[in-house]
Formats: sequence, structure tokens, C-alpha cells
Amino acid sequence: MKLSENQTVLMILPEQSEAVLRYIPFLQNLARIKKHGVLLLANAQLENFLQTNRIPQEVLYYTTLGCRFGEDEFQKIREVLVTRHITASFYLQRTVLYQMLYLCKSSGIPYRFGFDCENLYPLLNLSLIPTNDAQTEIDALTAIFQEAVQ
Repeated sequence: MKLSENQTVLMILPEQSEAVLRYIPFLQNLARIKKHGVLLLANAQLENFLQTNRIPQEVLYYTTLGCRFGEDEFQKIREVLVTRHITASFYLQRTVLYQMLYLCKSSGIPYRFGFDCENLYPLLNLSLIPTNDAQTEIDALTAIFQEAVQ
């Protein structure tokens, strides 16, 4: 997977701020790589948290009830993803939210990464090994991303 300057990567953030906290250094580091676009998909409850942590990426917010198949909000998010021609998605949520996985699959995103997700194929098609060490995960995600943009 190689990313050009006009391609976008989608990061689906966990819904709890405590879980997002482990990825803050990774998200801040991504801002230094200028050859790509990153779009974050985050629950609206995280808006203040992400602003407080000065996350520079574009964020598309959703509500828990609105981001269900058949809801207007779900369709609007799907339209944005299709229009942006997302190249890869990284599902950082450890809890399975099938509507998010379906959103990525139905939006035509070819590379859909997740952690320990072999049983979620074809919704996620690339499985990463989870670890309890946040820095190890950040290093692995950063390495994947840097390889893709070189």
C-alpha cells in the first residue's frame, strides 16, 4: 500500500477518551507527515477532548444513535468517505461496532486494518497483533504509515 499526496487514511477512534489517550502521540506524530490526508472518525462526545489535546487532523464527528445503518447521519458519513476515496482505514476501537466496520466496507475502502480481527473478515481485512504496551502499538502504526507514504 502506497499513499500519494491526494489519498486519505481514515482513523476510527475508540469511543472512550481513556482509550483514545493511548493514541494521542501517534495522532500528533501523523501531523508531521505532509504527504497524505488523515480523517478521524470520532464520537461527538470526544470533541472537547480532541481539541484540548490539539489534534490537528480533520475530524468527522458522529453520534452513537445517528451512526446506525439507515439513519441520515450514517448515510452522510458514508457519502463523505466515498467522495474522499479513502485508501485505508485503521479501526482503533477494541470493542466491535459493526456499523463502523460496515461503513468502511460499504464505502469501498480497500485496506481495512484492525487489531486481532481475523474473525471480522471481510469487514476488516488486515489484522494487527494487539499489545498491552501503548508505545509498541504506536511504533507499529507509525511504521506502517511511514512505509505507505515513502
